[in-house]
Parts: sequence; structure tokens; C-alpha cells
Amino acid sequence: METSTITIYADYQKLTVRSGVMRYASDTVNYVRADFEFGKGWEGFDAIQAVWKSKYETVSVLLDEEGCCMVPQEVLARRSKVQVNLVGFTVDGGSMTERLTSYPALALDVDVKAEIYGNETADITPNQFEQFVGIVAENASSARTSALSANEAAMNASESATESSDSASNALASEQAATASANAASQSAASASTSAGSASTSADSASQSAQSASASAQSASTDADRAEAAAGRITGMNATANTLAPGSEATASYSDGLLTLGIPQGIQGERGPQGIQGVKGDTGDRGLKGDTGNGIASAVLNSDYTLTLTFTDGTTYTTPSIRGAQGDAFEYSDFTPAQLEALTGPQGETGNGIASASVTNYQLVLLFTDGTTYKSGSLRGAKGSTGAKGATGATGNGISRIEKTSTEGLVDTYTITFTNGTTTTFNVTNGREAYTAGTGIDITNGVISIDLDNAEGSNY
Repeated sequence: METSTITIYADYQKLTVRSGVMRYASDTVNYVRADFEFGKGWEGFDAIQAVWKSKYETVSVLLDEEGCCMVPQEVLARRSKVQVNLVGFTVDGGSMTERLTSYPALALDVDVKAEIYGNETADITPNQFEQFVGIVAENASSARTSALSANEAAMNASESATESSDSASNALASEQAATASANAASQSAASASTSAGSASTSADSASQSAQSASASAQSASTDADRAEAAAGRITGMNATANTLAPGSEATASYSDGLLTLGIPQGIQGERGPQGIQGVKGDTGDRGLKGDTGNGIASAVLNSDYTLTLTFTDGTTYTTPSIRGAQGDAFEYSDFTPAQLEALTGPQGETGNGIASASVTNYQLVLLFTDGTTYKSGSLRGAKGSTGAKGATGATGNGISRIEKTSTEGLVDTYTITFTNGTTTTFNVTNGREAYTAGTGIDITNGVISIDLDNAEGSNY
């Protein structure tokens, strides 16, 4: 049968491919054989299993005595990444304990575009429990075959012993005949005696060989019976399996006919590709009319940043403040040089600014830096209508009269009398040749009149 072999080396937890291809066609059956070679870290285990995992299936296979197994057809059934890990077990008092697990998993490619290889369809790969039962049954069969071979050897030895015994009897008879004829054949008697002794020794040896062969046959038969009994117990036992947390050690225990296996959950696989869009289904039947819902009739944002919702059933609900806390302002140091550069736009074109602005005849005249001008419409509004007459103001405090009340040298003192009866004074310093004003000063309706007809002096 045609096969393809991939050789994988296990060095403690690391797996590496030493030879063989890493790409296979989907639907490959009984074609890919995995040969494992081990470093010192994998010595002393009672059993080693290869855990093969694709996107769709996980299958565990116990390695044979040569450290080999076929890659299960289940993980090669469809296009997917196929990963393999090794798990080493020790058995102590009926309990099987995981001691070493390879990591990370070694990945192989399964591609539908590759050339398809394979042989006739194989049965589904047995599970771990079935593999254990098969190994024990195979050992029992081997022990039974050994017992049968030992029995056959014992029978052959017994026949040899009988033949040797017959030879010894014949030799003794010859010796007796030779003794009766001693005078005629003394030399023949001596020779016959020697042959008789040799034949007797051969008979004893053959008898011992027969006894030893019989004992070996009995021991082999006992071993075969024990193996068959063990196979019967395993075949008739019940088994249960528990899923353990990812990364934990696998466990196995046996008690009162129940084999309990603890199998760690596999590592989460990669997300697969989007599946093909399914065919649109038929439109379903129209459902029953639902109860009238309670919708939102209105929503009002309040001045305190709460939101008041009024529902169609008349009830209301006011939310807590929807305004977030004041955030910190950005600072220059918050940005990286690259961010600052990204925030800086390209150099813009030279703008057209205002060189001057003036108002002429109630029009705004703008002179731009490129020499152009702009003149607005009249800024003066239309004449407004006459306003209403204001209220009568309070009585004012006018001047009733002003009169000179004293003279001291060139300084005249004048007194102002107001209409409310109050007075105040002020001084006037005269020149040496100033005219002397008359005393006739009159104030009528707020107009001051000074009579200078009698003024004296050469200067006016």
C-alpha cells in the first residue's frame, strides 16, 4: 500500500519536522504515516499518544512500539490546518498520569487544490479507550500463542525423552546379551555398556528438558489466562471522560470496573473563513398582533442637562445629567512630533486683507491689499419720527441778580444771588487805569445788562 512518511523529532516540548512534506490533499485516507523520533526528555514513559487536531475534529492515537502512527483520516477530511501534539503517560497502580506535553503544536497544511492521494476507505479511528483495549487484547493473543508454542515444545521434548528411554532400554538389553556372551564378545560388551550409559544420560537430559518445557508451557498458559481475563475485564468495564481546563494535565484512573479519563480541552483554534451564504428561506406566517407599545412622545433637554422623556401612556421619566465632567484641555506636550506635524496644514495662498477703512457720505469704503475697493450702501438710516414730548422737568435754580458788594484796592467782590435765595461771591482784580463801571447791573430773564454810560477811564 502506497504511503507518505513524515518524520518528526521531539525534543522535550518542541516538535520539528526532520523529513517529509508538510502539505497534503483533503480526503486523504491511510496515506500519511508519522514516524516520531525522541530525545532524552521522552524516555521512561509507559505510553505516548499523538493528539491530531483540525478545525473540525480532534483524534488521539497511541504510538506503536516503534513510535509511529497513521495520521487519522478524520483530520484530513476537509481543508484545514492540522496540528499535532504529543502527550507522555506513566502508569502507577492502575492510574495513568500525563507527565509531558509538547508545545506549541506542529502545524501541517491540508489543501483541496493539492493532488489527492490515498487508499481504500478505512474504518473510523478508534478512540483512546478502544485503543487501550486493543493493545491488551493483542498482548493476550500473543501470550496465548506463546503458550501454545510452549505446549508444542513440551510435547516434542516428551517424545524425544520417550525415544531416548527406548534407546536406553535397547542398550541395556544389548549389554545383558553381551554379558551372556562375554567370552565371545567382551569388547562388544564394553562398547555396549558405554553406549548404555550415554543413552541413559541422554534420557535423563531429555526428561529434564521435557519437565522444563512443561513448566514453561504451564507458565505461558497461566499468563495467557491472566491476559485473557484482563482483556475480558477491560472489554466489560465502563468508561467515562471529563473535560479539563485548557493547559492542564490529562488524568486516568480505574476503580471497581470504571475507567475515568480526564482530557484537557484543546487550545482555541483560529477563526475559520466566512461560510457560503445560505439559500433564502420562505417567508414565515404573519405573527399575531402585539400589544400596543409604550413609545416616547417627546423628549426635552432641561437647563440642568437632564433629559425628560414623556411616553405615549402619559408617564414621564427624567434622566440623570447627561452632561459629562469637564475634560482637561489639551496641552502642547500631549502631542507627539508626528501628531503635531499631521495637525499642521499646508501653506495657504496669500490672503487679500483690508488695507484701510473709511466712511464717506455715510458709506463704508474698504481698500484691500490687492488694490481693489469696496463701497457699501448708505449706513445712515431713514429720519425717524418726532418723539413724544417729555415730562416737565423740575424747577431750575437761576440767577436772580449779580451785584458788587465791596471793593478793596483793585479787587472788587461781586455777589450772585440765585432764585432759590442762595448766594455766592467772586472777585475781579482791576487794572490801574481800568474804567470804573457803574453800579447799574440788571439781570432780566437770565440776561446780564451793565450800564457803562457813567464809566470813567481812558481805556475801554
